[in-house]
Amino acid sequence: MTVLSGLARENRAALVHVALAEADAAASVLVLTARSSSARAWRSELLRRSPHLSGFVRVVTPLGFALAVLRGDREDLTLLTPAQRRSLVTELLTSEASSTSTASLWPTQRAFLHGPAFVDEVLRELALRVDGSTADRSSRHATPGRGGELHAFIGRYEAVLSERSLVDAPRALRTASDRIRVDDPFMEGLDPTRRLVVEQANAFSPGAAPLVDVIVERSRRRGTHLTLSTDAAPLPATTDHDARCSMLRVHHPAVEADAAISVIRHWLDAGRDPEGLAVILPQPDPVLLSELAGASARSHVPLVVPGQRIGDHRIVDDCVHALSCADDVGTQIDLVGRAYSWWESNAARLIGDGEAVEVVSTFIRALMEGESIDAALARPAPPRATSGVTVASLDDALARPSDQPWLGVVIVGCLDGRFPRRRVRRPWFRDSAPTDDARTDEPMAEDGLVDRDRRRLADLLATVSVDGSVVAIAAPVGGVLPSPFIDGWPHRELSLLRVPTTPPPRPASDTTCDVPLFPSGSLRLSATQLTTFEDCSLRYGFEYGLGLRGAGGAAATAGSLVHEVLENFLGTATDRSRERLFSLLDELWKDHEFPYAAQALDYRRRAEQWLGNWWEFLRATSPDVRLTEHRFEVPFPAPAPDAESGGDEPPRHILVGSIDRVDVIAPRGAGEPPRLRIVDYKSGSPKSQAEVDNDLQLAVYHYAATHDPTVGELGVPDRLELHYLQDDASKERVKVLSRVVSDDLERETVTRINALAAEVLGEDYSPDPDANCDYCAFHTLCPTKPQGRQVR
Repeated sequence: MTVLSGLARENRAALVHVALAEADAAASVLVLTARSSSARAWRSELLRRSPHLSGFVRVVTPLGFALAVLRGDREDLTLLTPAQRRSLVTELLTSEASSTSTASLWPTQRAFLHGPAFVDEVLRELALRVDGSTADRSSRHATPGRGGELHAFIGRYEAVLSERSLVDAPRALRTASDRIRVDDPFMEGLDPTRRLVVEQANAFSPGAAPLVDVIVERSRRRGTHLTLSTDAAPLPATTDHDARCSMLRVHHPAVEADAAISVIRHWLDAGRDPEGLAVILPQPDPVLLSELAGASARSHVPLVVPGQRIGDHRIVDDCVHALSCADDVGTQIDLVGRAYSWWESNAARLIGDGEAVEVVSTFIRALMEGESIDAALARPAPPRATSGVTVASLDDALARPSDQPWLGVVIVGCLDGRFPRRRVRRPWFRDSAPTDDARTDEPMAEDGLVDRDRRRLADLLATVSVDGSVVAIAAPVGGVLPSPFIDGWPHRELSLLRVPTTPPPRPASDTTCDVPLFPSGSLRLSATQLTTFEDCSLRYGFEYGLGLRGAGGAAATAGSLVHEVLENFLGTATDRSRERLFSLLDELWKDHEFPYAAQALDYRRRAEQWLGNWWEFLRATSPDVRLTEHRFEVPFPAPAPDAESGGDEPPRHILVGSIDRVDVIAPRGAGEPPRLRIVDYKSGSPKSQAEVDNDLQLAVYHYAATHDPTVGELGVPDRLELHYLQDDASKERVKVLSRVVSDDLERETVTRINALAAEVLGEDYSPDPDANCDYCAFHTLCPTKPQGRQVR
């Protein structure tokens, strides 16, 4: 047996030489390698060095070898991908959560079945606890405690795998190793006749190591030559300096992509070949990948992202979300129509991003051809470029051919917790696990995770040429530190590139257009539109005249999600428990709608505080809620009760909107109609009472409630309230501010809206110097702010 020690890249060159020296038509060589990326690198190296001999060297991972063994008599066997495996476990747990026998299946953990954290823990335990046979399951089912419930679920899970001709990776590895031990005749076609090569023998996962041991032992018995390589080199210390390495620390994750492309651009300007440059993402990050694409387009840097699907692009997620939120999408024509509607409303954000336009149009074209949403998302995405700078995972970067070293590598996302990865696990099944299962009490296989990443970093440095460069980019936010691997690297200074642009020539004079924005003279107005126009007519012209939209902020996103939770909670269901309120928050909360994970965590904490305080307030007040999120659409001005039909009527407008809540309260006296409380939830800072007394939104809601037939059947609007949700336990749970409903309120509202509607139709849109400019998205278009958005 030959043993080689050193880094994977150094060993591979020697191993390839050994494999090719012994491979011929009469003898075969088998190479076992830990990762599929390494297998691809092997095949590329073999094909380049000796094309006529590469076919006699078989390169597989342990999982690939296991599948070849199992498919010897079951050709229809299908391997579950990690995503499919998670989907199957979620499906089983969901069905069991709704089953009448749940209490007997999961008596101690019934409440957790819908939780994603519980699914994660079950998936980890499924990988650790592979029965391999059903002989002793009956005794395990009888074991009390959480571990017994898990063993019973494993039996049900494996029964479904068998029924559907499926197998997951842990069970494939275990079953194949058991089959090889009994000297199955089928193995004769898989055994190497000349040499077995095991690359990085100490890098195999705990699940794959037993299978590798069986293959090695079998080859020893057959007299096959063995060559093993191990990583016996000492782990590099984080303080060791490499002259090629430097760290670039940027102030915010939003500029991380621009920083990476700036480094690449400087290398390209210095004459480096783009084919030898790479941007490496240690972990998949579709948001960062999308930002890299935008930054590369602005700086004219060609990026090559291999193997992308349409569904991998973030811009398509927004379109799919709009389609999935639509109620009752009937025919394929309806689906395509809704997709085009999304396209029209988002045209402004797509302009200038040719790749986004190409991806979205390809997606819509697939829908037009009759494909489902899932099938369209699985289509290959149009390539950004066929040659240029490579965007790759760490595994793909390590698979670089030995004779083509990297000239420059940028590693993004170098934060503690991402690279190296660190996981915090909740051991659901550890305390009361069965004592007869020796593997149950084994520690989680995470102890060597940091050391493994350190080895991979050393392997990456070995793929960079001696005169190349490695730049690690870290964008730590509050509470996050840079990766310990790069703490000792010297700091690098870099100014972000400013893409040179030539502004369009200014017109000699103001341009005019004879076509009015609203040729019918009839407007569809909402409280938000009217409030915007009162604040700044120029902002109204941009948003509602030209149809431009600014990006919504995290606060608005959180407020919308909380409104959705309250709507579902106060709907038709009679269960008003705190548990149901927070289960709805778990179900409806969407982390992906926030730009950054830290924002999602922060606003999730605030939402929990908001809802907790609101529930206590609801329990104390016990309102008679009749309507939630009531959509209204009423004519304005309302027709007189005795108006006759026909004749020339002045153009009427439409008031539209949604009232958060309508409550019925006791009438003032006997024989009088019931009174109504109109409630609007707010998640921001409370207004002053003077502002509330002049609040246009409450006035619009009062007018709409007075003239909406559905609300009119319930009673007469008498109280207008803003309920401010508080996230501070030291404050009152919900701050209630009211506007008095006077006898002249409707007349004042009609006068006020008529004046605003006339100004809107007059199209004299000019900026207001006293407007609230903090949340305006049009600073760069505003003549009062030639310097653009101010940074405070």
